[in-house]
Amino acid sequence: MALLAFRAFLWAQAPRLFLAAGAEGTCSEGSEDAAMFQMRVTEHIPASALPQGPGGMPSEAQLARAKARALAKEPEELREPEVLQRPFKLKLQETWIDTPWISGGFLTRAYGSIPGPTIRVKPGEVLDIEFENGLGPGRGFDSCDVSLANLGNAMNPSLICALNTSSLHTHGLHVSGEGIGDNVLRFARPGETLKYEIPVPKNHMGGTHWYHPHVHHSTASQAGGGAHGALIVEDPEDYLPKEVADMPEKMFFLSLVNLAKMMRLESWGLLKTKGEMVEQVLWKNPEYPSWKWSE
Repeated sequence: MALLAFRAFLWAQAPRLFLAAGAEGTCSEGSEDAAMFQMRVTEHIPASALPQGPGGMPSEAQLARAKARALAKEPEELREPEVLQRPFKLKLQETWIDTPWISGGFLTRAYGSIPGPTIRVKPGEVLDIEFENGLGPGRGFDSCDVSLANLGNAMNPSLICALNTSSLHTHGLHVSGEGIGDNVLRFARPGETLKYEIPVPKNHMGGTHWYHPHVHHSTASQAGGGAHGALIVEDPEDYLPKEVADMPEKMFFLSLVNLAKMMRLESWGLLKTKGEMVEQVLWKNPEYPSWKWSE
């Protein structure tokens, strides 16, 4: 059991995403996003070569109807994420995410569900995970323009690339970051598999942590799009008072996926050097086929 013996991870359909296309999803003139975007990037890249904002957005009437339908349905029962059993195998893949309050949904990158399965490990054990990148072909690091890196990461489309290249990172563990351990410099291209062997120290404190991809240039798009899950380091036997150890344990994981930011990152990651776009597969809602981050 964990230190506080109460860990809850939410797996609910409705409050999982945050629709911000109106507030955060536009780069309208005068907005803070637009100001930073122009200041950092457009001096070096012609504005005409960049996606300018979401087109084909659902109308207010469409959103109102979708919201009414969603509210009329019985709420779904909260479900705990699956607990991954040894041997640990994780597959990053195209995963459907419902958006009932706007109707339809999106394909994103995740581990088959949002959040992904829970991993449990004890101090002194080796966290051995076979990670498979099951995503389809995609543009790699060659689509990044690192010559503009000095402009910073914020609102810099030139540094968003390799969206289908991935890895695995344990967030919160006190472990080695070298070799085939928790090494954020390793990565798997689509179709490739990585083996991780992460020794957890015997004196590692019990606690609630999480895992997610950590490839530079695509972390926000993947982890922010739903590729994340709980990682529990269990408390040693007899470590907790019996009254605490005997308490029921609940898993509660709250995922927040910002639609506008994910659509924007997807568009930027597919951008070609001359402003042409490759075909977009993920982060498109079939209910609104023209809704994407480009005009």
